[in-house]
Amino acid sequence: FFNNWKEQSLLGRAEWMKFVGMLFGRNVRAEETFQRIEREYLEAKKIAAQEPDFLPVLYGQDYKGSWYVPGEYSYVTSMLTDAHIKYDFIPGQVTNKPMSFEYVFSRHRHAPVWLSMMVGKDITLKDFLSMNERYQHFDAAKAGNVWIDRKRVNEYGGNDYWESGPYNPHLILKDLIKITRPHLLPDYETTYWVKLQ
Repeated sequence: FFNNWKEQSLLGRAEWMKFVGMLFGRNVRAEETFQRIEREYLEAKKIAAQEPDFLPVLYGQDYKGSWYVPGEYSYVTSMLTDAHIKYDFIPGQVTNKPMSFEYVFSRHRHAPVWLSMMVGKDITLKDFLSMNERYQHFDAAKAGNVWIDRKRVNEYGGNDYWESGPYNPHLILKDLIKITRPHLLPDYETTYWVKLQ
């Protein structure tokens, strides 16, 4: 019954803390916390909007022959848009849709940044590129500008991006800004994303 994953924005997902607060009699605390998060998120969004152009990125990775592209109304598309990032989406859809490697390659080969979700604990750029020999042909891979959401992983493989991330949308947004336009947040260090070495 906890459907925060169906929300169409990062803030919408985080707002479910109000529901949890209500269940545990912490309505006021949940409301105050959400208002602070929302304020910081909107401030970060305003910082990203200082850039006149949307920066193209490569998002995701090949999975068993398919590359899942987010729907137009998914929280992923909303998140990237708020960070002033450009990536394909499936028009009129909420859910993602599998596309071919060739489709993604033809449209995002020259993207300067690659954002990927990963499994496992320790991975290097070499490990990542060995997962699919075609990865090396993307410009972001050639430049070594590949980022994964594995900065905070515990000894059992639990990824904090999926644990605390839904309740820290302002940090996820700041991470994306820092990765794509570091000059906008010179003193900020990424929370969830790490660059592959």
